[in-house]
Amino acid sequence: MNASELLLPAVAQTAPTKAEILVLLTADALKATRRVKHSQEDALYEDAIVEAFDFFDAKGWLNRAILTQTWKAYPTKWDTVIELPFPPLQSVTSITYTDTDGATQTLATSVYGVSTNGLFGTVYLKDGQSWPDLHADPDPICITFECGYGAGAAVPAGIRKAIKLLATHYFENPSQTYAEPRLVEVPRKIMYGIEAAAGKFRILNDQSA
Repeated sequence: MNASELLLPAVAQTAPTKAEILVLLTADALKATRRVKHSQEDALYEDAIVEAFDFFDAKGWLNRAILTQTWKAYPTKWDTVIELPFPPLQSVTSITYTDTDGATQTLATSVYGVSTNGLFGTVYLKDGQSWPDLHADPDPICITFECGYGAGAAVPAGIRKAIKLLATHYFENPSQTYAEPRLVEVPRKIMYGIEAAAGKFRILNDQSA
């Protein structure tokens, strides 16, 4: 099963908090690009930063997890190797499944391994092991995993630069920001800057195996 197939059946369990996002890029750092020293508009700067972060994170433009977060993915069947969305993968917390009697079971870690090598992290079947039989449920498997680069300092500079660029644009053009910034058309000039800064980190649907 490839990562593009897992993108839709995946549900966020813990998302980066506003406080964590503002460690990645502070209002003061954003104000410095505009040579602003007063704090009267700090709340507006912070809102622009959070909206810019949301544009890129997880199911956003990058298709990557930026800060540490937890997701549940729901493959519909076992495969020798199962790719997980929103790299970089940090760890797999648990794998549960519905057995043939309809009961929820936790898969023993002796059955599977986890790899963080390659573009996508994977869960794979260990040698000499076999996947358990499944109940005929629409979502018989649930993989809970943590992903993201970690805290703010661990995020690549190009991604941080792109967030700062878009946050500056959002602050200067507040009418173009609202609850779903991914639905807002970003001007071509700003997109050029974003592509230059963070384009190499973007994952396209055809990059999955």
